[in-house]
Amino acid sequence: MISYGNLICGLGWAALTLLAIFLTQKYYIPMLARRAGREETAPDLPRIRGGRDYGRILEAAALIGIAVFSFFCGCFTRAVAVDPAAFAKILLAFMVLTVSAVTDARLQIIPNPCPVVMLVGKLLIGICELIFLKAEPLALLINSFSALLIALIFLLIMAKLSGGGIGMGDVKLFSALGFLCGLAAFCITLLFSFVLCALFSIPALIMKKKGLKDALPLGPFILIAFGLSILFSMI
Repeated sequence: MISYGNLICGLGWAALTLLAIFLTQKYYIPMLARRAGREETAPDLPRIRGGRDYGRILEAAALIGIAVFSFFCGCFTRAVAVDPAAFAKILLAFMVLTVSAVTDARLQIIPNPCPVVMLVGKLLIGICELIFLKAEPLALLINSFSALLIALIFLLIMAKLSGGGIGMGDVKLFSALGFLCGLAAFCITLLFSFVLCALFSIPALIMKKKGLKDALPLGPFILIAFGLSILFSMI
């Protein structure tokens, strides 16, 4: 049963997620599009008779699904977070991944500020851990930077072997996630995101919506994978 505190946290989490999506689409994406010289892309949506489309209905349904998903992520995070610092790190990661999911889906860009915000956020939260939670400085440094280095080296190798299948934006985002939330969060999110991407790609290839050489934005799958890792209490 969801407690009152978890309910309030979940509602606030969902509200922040929807706000992040709105601000990203309204202000951030047009700015990125102008800088990159790209046009915003949107998926081809089916049409009903008379030529009218129901894209707005599908977008509204997607927003409702995201709100419900983020609501439960907020509830579970409050229930399982061991301390306020852990809660803050997961919340920050989720919001940054939300922004990167929108930009990647619309422009196939994961902007540099996304990983930078996670890196800076980790440093600020780490300072608070040292001051208020009396964390061990050496252990904090080792855990953070070892996760960052392992994630970075592993993903650079994968990017090289995949021949561009993994972009540098994905590499930087995953590495920053490992730095912020730890090696376990990086490994689980990486695994889940690749599985989700594969599950989506197979039907798209069968229905000839996508070709083998078509680029598929990984950002949305990273967000969903991170949320699933929260719901399964794996981070």
